[in-house]
This record gives sequence, structure tokens and C-alpha cells, in this order.
Amino acid sequence: MAAREVRVHLHPEDASVVRQNLAPTESERAWTIVEDPVMARGGCQITTTTSRIDARLETGWPQS
Repeated sequence: MAAREVRVHLHPEDASVVRQNLAPTESERAWTIVEDPVMARGGCQITTTTSRIDARLETGWPQS
């Protein structure tokens, strides 16, 4: 919860959707959206100064 410099890496088209529909409010922790044209649509990576979550489709993120 104390993570700093939260960056959400998304395909540019996904980044556009997130910016339009899931923009943080003033009371929420801010994050930075990073457009990554190499990333497949539907996947993402979240990085902070201390950790990384790899939710790219090609890395086999578990499906439920």
C-alpha cells in the first residue's frame, strides 16, 4: 500500500480505454499509464519502486 511511482504499462489502445473510464479521483492514489506498443492487447505490467506484477497474456497469467 505504500508503493511509490506506480506505473501501469498497457498497449496504447488499452491505455486509451483506461484513461477514458478508470481515471483516478483526487482521493485515490495516482498512477502513471505507460503506453507500450509491444505489449499485446489485454495484458499489463504494473511496476513500482519496489515490485513488479507481470500480467501480460504471453506470460501465462492464470485464467479463472
